[in-house]
Amino acid sequence: MVKRRTEDPDGAELDGLVREMAIKSARSDGLSGGWKAVIILLVAIIILLITDSIEIKMSKDDSNGKSLQGGITKVKEAAAATTAAATTAATTTAATQPATDPAPQDGGATTSAATTTTTSTIAGATASASASTSSTTTTTTTAATTTTTAAAAPAGNVQLCKADDCWTYSSRAQPITDEEKKKLAAEHGSWTWTDEPVRDRKMLDLYKKYANRDVPWKDMPGDIAWQKNNAYMTRYLKESKDLVMRAMEAILAEYGHGKKDAPNDDFATRSQMFSLLTVPDEELLELKQKNAPGLENGGFTTPRSWEGLKRRLLHALITEDSFVFAMGGHSAAAGHGNHFSQSYTLQVAWILEPIFARLGVRHEARNMANGGMGTGQHGIAAATMYGPDVDMLMWDSGMTEPGGRDPDLMARQSIISGIKVPVLWSFPYSVLQNLNRFGECEVGSMGQAMTGIAEATTTAEVDKTIWAARFMKCASDIDKEFCKTNRFNATCWIERDDFTPEKPQSPHMGGQASWHPGNRVHQLQGRTLAFTILQALHEALNEWSEAPNFELPDDKWHVTTHYENIREKVLAIEPENSPCYGLSAIGLERVCKLPMKARSEWSPRPYPDLTSMRSIMPKEQVDLIDPPPPVSYQSDVFNPVLHPPPGEVDVLNIVANGPEFREVLKPHYESYYYNKVAGLDKPKQKPGKGHILTHPSGICDGTLDSFCKRDAKNDCLLNAHNDARSGIFTDSVSGWLLWNIPKVENGYILLKAETWHFRDENPKTIEWKSINNENDNRQLRGDAESGRMLGKRKQEPYCDEFRYEISINGKVKTLDKNQFTGDTSVGELGSNDGIRKQMQRVVEIITLADDPNLKGDVEVGVRIKGCKEFLYSHIYWS
Repeated sequence: MVKRRTEDPDGAELDGLVREMAIKSARSDGLSGGWKAVIILLVAIIILLITDSIEIKMSKDDSNGKSLQGGITKVKEAAAATTAAATTAATTTAATQPATDPAPQDGGATTSAATTTTTSTIAGATASASASTSSTTTTTTTAATTTTTAAAAPAGNVQLCKADDCWTYSSRAQPITDEEKKKLAAEHGSWTWTDEPVRDRKMLDLYKKYANRDVPWKDMPGDIAWQKNNAYMTRYLKESKDLVMRAMEAILAEYGHGKKDAPNDDFATRSQMFSLLTVPDEELLELKQKNAPGLENGGFTTPRSWEGLKRRLLHALITEDSFVFAMGGHSAAAGHGNHFSQSYTLQVAWILEPIFARLGVRHEARNMANGGMGTGQHGIAAATMYGPDVDMLMWDSGMTEPGGRDPDLMARQSIISGIKVPVLWSFPYSVLQNLNRFGECEVGSMGQAMTGIAEATTTAEVDKTIWAARFMKCASDIDKEFCKTNRFNATCWIERDDFTPEKPQSPHMGGQASWHPGNRVHQLQGRTLAFTILQALHEALNEWSEAPNFELPDDKWHVTTHYENIREKVLAIEPENSPCYGLSAIGLERVCKLPMKARSEWSPRPYPDLTSMRSIMPKEQVDLIDPPPPVSYQSDVFNPVLHPPPGEVDVLNIVANGPEFREVLKPHYESYYYNKVAGLDKPKQKPGKGHILTHPSGICDGTLDSFCKRDAKNDCLLNAHNDARSGIFTDSVSGWLLWNIPKVENGYILLKAETWHFRDENPKTIEWKSINNENDNRQLRGDAESGRMLGKRKQEPYCDEFRYEISINGKVKTLDKNQFTGDTSVGELGSNDGIRKQMQRVVEIITLADDPNLKGDVEVGVRIKGCKEFLYSHIYWS
């Protein structure tokens, strides 16, 4: 029996008081930054003069007698903090005014640089904004106003964010006027908590003491834990639930299913297109890949999986953790033909990022897809390549990766090798079914949500269709010639005064192939995923609201034991129930059960400075390799095609509306997951001089904040896609290529190579005749003969002089061409005799070490001699 998961939550409507507060808040935004600073400064000076040496005892604001700000606060201290903030605001007014020529690109992340003092710029500025709102919109008594101000200002014992421990959301919404903000607030509501107290960052030290931040509720100190302040929690949960409901209603309105569109229908009826079917876990095995229930709407999941998603959301809220969504897939999933930020993965973050930021959670979505590829090359070490901190992982590579073997590998590695254990979404059914049944993994699948879009039968009907759904569902006689030709909305460049590209920009964005969906399809898929997460988030907030004294049992939101249980069960799955073990056909089955790590030069990848192959090379090697090219400019201007036109529903502007965003904690999982070797001796082999790096410019981490391929050679700079099959090019005269592998546990080291490259691809060594160009007659480059065709060129064959050398901690092993390739036919697909394995069409894996006695930090080197040119893109180990 399947159940449709919908809810018509209580409290969905903003009451009159909240609506009035929203409007007042919007009005207060009408003052310019400079006048705000002057007013705040004058008010603070008056308060200091009147209240010198006077202390006011704060009223205790919850049933337990615990105040979030703690004890007694001097009015003088609060006013001093306000003065400091006003002074800061006055000196930074120019920097904070909205840009007008040109408008800034769609927001981005900013990192807090606040200190631990009580007059921190960020916290003080927040208190200042609250004080300004109070002084301009209320007529209460001085004591009442003072109390409000003090509640927003940090008390003397409150610890604020240290540098890089916090992050502040910077809105990506299109600029609108104050009047338009007021109109949005009046129609949809907005975040109204203008005097929200500052959270004490001493809690961060407490989170760090426990695995996965699982602080027992009883160990949360009442004097600093905002989770135990009932007055704070009452307001926090109400504002949060209203915001989440506001977001879902905005998405429905965007597709013509808002309250105004169907005033007589309840929420469940109007949200039918995004509804998620709940299939009992024991019935999941009966589903077939085609025609599964729920795929016409929001998709399906199981009861256990739904509770697992809510557990992760509650954990993120209570421990101020991150919530990360990541996707691995092919070119259609990457969003080719569209702007990178129009891809469905980044459309998830487009909407959820400001919502989570209001709730105190750092959200990130990572589009880690690679055009023309499956996921196998990343799946070998999925926790490294998608991130060890992923909460929800999606696979979307059906066109390039048939079968379940490599998707199962990706899922298993994300579970056994990371810090978190993600919910798995949209993997092949055979993978979801087995991992759910035998591993108790949480799973689900995304639907298409097309039931909520009416078919247009004429071009006139298309033109009248609501903007978000236009061109998406058309009758056959107008579909090809009209709708499909209008499915993309992208531009390569927007003229600006401060920068002119060196290369003329293309009039059309590449990649707009017939099999690549346009921006509206991506947006709908992104909204479908976001809606699923929002429904789970709303239920989680309701459960927290209903808990006695807001105290949830630890086993409702702790994750450590939960993760360990899933990992243990997944590792115990028998090979016959795990498609991954099909890799035994080429001798790579160990990657199905060993926790693997990796470094790569492919992009996108998370934390790119920490995950590159260069990051674990000895300095002597890195210094011989040129870095990637520089970016040509630093930021994009506002791009109108990323937003709906005037008059259409703008979900982002609705959910981001309200006061300035507060800082939230930024967990640093990367700092202790991506290890480096420290204190190794000088390299045992001489680093080669003839290697070159192929890598795009900029930051290519798959997120909305990425800034990739913005270099002089790019003829479509605003395309912004991150995927590139980069690597380190080496040949028979390049010399040793070295890495320092940290913390090897199982003696298993692999290398991904492309062995079909050509001599003229390495300009550094094109004229060299010997290794490192040192004219050593014992190390000459061999002569290449004609070989098999690869595209329009013949691949250089393996000459008789070919040798492949592997150095492990200085001990060298040399292989000839047969030992390397497995046979004289140069390792055809499926060959299992040599150390080079063909995993996928263009995925070749070389086994460098398979020795259970090899442990600890290991220096690894490889060198080609005689002939051939390789590109190395990934190195893996366990």
